[in-house]
Amino acid sequence: MSQTIQIDNGQTLIDAAVQHLGDASQAVEAALDNDVSLTDDISQAVVADADVSAQKTVEQMNKAYNIPASDDGIQPGEGLGYWALGTTFKIG
Repeated sequence: MSQTIQIDNGQTLIDAAVQHLGDASQAVEAALDNDVSLTDDISQAVVADADVSAQKTVEQMNKAYNIPASDDGIQPGEGLGYWALGTTFKIG
């Protein structure tokens, strides 16, 4: 069976493979199956279901306090490149 996984802003396919499949080596198979590279900026991928032996890793990686290592914490539309003087922030 397969599933569609969401890939967060700044998250690599390798992070997503660990988080959803419990094994970073599955990232290569996911990249091939989705015709993308490991470093492409994608928002979702279709992957095989996690192996039963990796289920504990998947459960641990999906706990709220386990943020993916590559998550930069910046949401689209935030930061100096998006702020406008006098409307979204003020000096003084």
